Amino acid sequence: MSAMNGALAGVARRGKEQVKKAYKRYERVVPAASFLAGVLYDTLTVSRISETSALLQLGFYLVFVATLIAVEIREEHRPIPVKGALAKIWKYREEAAHFCLGSMLSGFTILYFKSSSLLGSLAFLLLVAGLLVANELSALRRQGLAIRTLLYAVCLTSYLFCVMPLVFGHVGIAPFVAALFLSGGIFAAFLAGPVRLLLPGQAVPVARRLAPPYAAVLAAFLIFYFARAIPPVPLSLTHIGIYHDVQRTKSGYLLTSYTPKWKFWQTGDQSFRERPGDRLYCFFSVFSPGGFKESLQVRWLRKDAQGGWHGSDAVPVNVQGGRALGYRGFAFKANFGAGDWQVRIETSDAREIGRIYVTVQPDPQPSTERKPVEEIL
Repeated sequence: MSAMNGALAGVARRGKEQVKKAYKRYERVVPAASFLAGVLYDTLTVSRISETSALLQLGFYLVFVATLIAVEIREEHRPIPVKGALAKIWKYREEAAHFCLGSMLSGFTILYFKSSSLLGSLAFLLLVAGLLVANELSALRRQGLAIRTLLYAVCLTSYLFCVMPLVFGHVGIAPFVAALFLSGGIFAAFLAGPVRLLLPGQAVPVARRLAPPYAAVLAAFLIFYFARAIPPVPLSLTHIGIYHDVQRTKSGYLLTSYTPKWKFWQTGDQSFRERPGDRLYCFFSVFSPGGFKESLQVRWLRKDAQGGWHGSDAVPVNVQGGRALGYRGFAFKANFGAGDWQVRIETSDAREIGRIYVTVQPDPQPSTERKPVEEIL
């Protein structure tokens, strides 16, 4: 038995040495790997921001990373004596911060993606990738605290931008302004509270160093908002399609199209074959939290000969939240004509939740009987 225990101890010791060697060899890429691990983890586990579990998870990450930033500020001026078991994991605190920041940013990216068209989400993904690359550049890693503060500002402001509409019960300028002021207020309280207690007399120099990146994030959010580039979280489009007919029944909405099911890449009749008397229907469902009230609009746009999109008209739709599968509604056009069309679902302040494209052409066989494809949603 003693020989077996000795052998196991030897295996454990050699394994530990191998892990240490591997860490030293790849130490430069560990922060990036931790960041990407956080992205992957949250991609698999993220839920709607209106759910208590999501709010608590993201809130815990924010508090944890703020604590690590406060510790890092103190460490730069006055090292903290750490002993015992804590000393073994103390050096990994930067990786822990990267993991949490990656998890939060990936979660917000998914939420933004659900609440916007692909173009808006792609821009945010590129922004996250740019921040990750910047944080790994050797010239900028020496400014690691400032970079982490910037990433934290993005996360905290995004969190409040998601939460404030839940408090107000709608999206719009009031929840957004409240989120910006609260984000700035929390940062000011952080400098005046924990930083001042940990480093008496150093709060002002720290503020001069960290306030510019934080203020830059708030300014960027302000610019993107008035450019209508920030998605209207927590609203999200769960379904949108083009149909020849939509009827409300006791079982739900009966959707009629003439596109065969094997064309799975189309939602309904995106290749619309027009016959005399046809209407162009757009059916959609939008998720919104319970108690949430918002006025949406369905905007129709047509492509001109130069390739530009011009608005035709917008149909207002009132939405009240609480249904898990989303609020269902539809709009139609009776007078349209051949060409390329686009239908956008927007908030009352013209921020886009989602869109769908449709190509309308005259039916080449208008006298042939069509076989309808029906579904109920």
